[in-house]
Order: sequence, then C-alpha cells, then structure tokens
Amino acid sequence: MAMDIREATNKLYEMMNSGDTSKLDEVMDPNLVDHEKISGVESSGSQAFRDFVSLFRSAITDFRITANDVLIDGERAAIRFTLSGRHTGDQLGMPATGKPFSIEGIDIMRFENGKCVEHWGVSDQLGMMAQLGLVPAP
Repeated sequence: MAMDIREATNKLYEMMNSGDTSKLDEVMDPNLVDHEKISGVESSGSQAFRDFVSLFRSAITDFRITANDVLIDGERAAIRFTLSGRHTGDQLGMPATGKPFSIEGIDIMRFENGKCVEHWGVSDQLGMMAQLGLVPAP
C-alpha cells in the first residue's frame, strides 16, 4: 500500500535532520525530477537528495529543518520550512564561519503512489550568506 503524502513528507524531513537516508527509496522515486539546482550537487534523481543531505550536514552543525506549514492538495505537498544551524565546515569554497543562521524556504513536491517524483524548492540563500558574514547585509 502506498504511503500517505503527509507521512512521506514527514519522513523526508526526518531524514534531512538525522542524516540517515537509508530508507529513502520508501518515499522518493530513484528517478526524481528536481527543479532546484543545489550548488555542489552534480548527481540526479534520489541520489541528489542523498548528496544534498551529506553536503549540508558536513558543513552545518546542528542542521535542523522544520516544516512550519504542510499543505496537501491531491498529489502535491507544499511545505513552508525553517532551516537553521551553525556553519562549522568548509562548503563550496566558503571557509567555515562558526556563525549560526536561520532562513525560510518553500518546497513543493509531487507524489505518485506515495513516493516523491518531482520537487521544486526555494530558500533564502542570500539571507543565509548575509547572516554568515559572507556578503554584506541588504
């Protein structure tokens, strides 16, 4: 039986927080189409999600993503989230700053048979860079 979309969404966010993507195939199609390009992630499909989690958790201590709002409409989920942590590792050529940050973003996911098959996402990356002191604050 296919997993409920809300349950699948919660599992994806739990995986990001724990770093354990060993059960990713239960909630994400291996051929996921991701419309959000993450710098430093060259893979595709569900492997890109694994690589994103690994990349960010290696550079961000106390990595935490919180789903503030989850809206389900048919086979789609829209999630407003907060991402926070402390930048303690080199990432994409940026030296660790040791500074904390907290940003917001939105994920939209399309599901088929209880698995995420398509993803769109935006987050306040400029806000994160400003909080880390890597660019001037607006």
